[in-house]
Amino acid sequence: MPSQTPRQIFQQIPQSPQLVEAQRIQFARQWELQQTTQGQPLGSHLLQQHSATNLPAVRIPPPSINSFLPQPRNGTFELHFLHYCPPAVRVCFGCGQTLKPDNRVPNPPYDMTIVSRMLRPFNHPVSGEKVSKEGNVYFHVNLECIRTKQPFFNPNNVKVANWLAPQLTMEHISFLREFGMHI
Repeated sequence: MPSQTPRQIFQQIPQSPQLVEAQRIQFARQWELQQTTQGQPLGSHLLQQHSATNLPAVRIPPPSINSFLPQPRNGTFELHFLHYCPPAVRVCFGCGQTLKPDNRVPNPPYDMTIVSRMLRPFNHPVSGEKVSKEGNVYFHVNLECIRTKQPFFNPNNVKVANWLAPQLTMEHISFLREFGMHI
């Protein structure tokens, strides 16, 4: 049997969900810092060493940035930060007003959005005919905005991802409680 590289051995070690989640949170924070420094890299990728072995540290690439993009299931609602949303996200699906005044993410606590997946109408680029397509829709964290499209919306049904929760400040939490979430 051929000998294995340290990377192959490391990949065979079962990783706890806590370790995987910690890596996601650390990457999210690193990515956020990169965004605040005009995209200048802050260093190499994360290094991990499994404490139960004497293996040298191996380079583990961070999760894809796509893992931080909103990906709600149809009919569900997720809390998200606007700076993790695609750049094309600009308008609230409920009220039609801008989510990013002057094309910039607002200061906390207004830097959050509620994301859902539903049919959204648009004009076909060629025929001009009104058609619908399923896709992500973005709302202000505001009951009036959401209830224009979902009259029976309940703020307690909004999911907060495990990687996002530690990034919420007390200002965010107070705002979400006023919105009606039990957080």
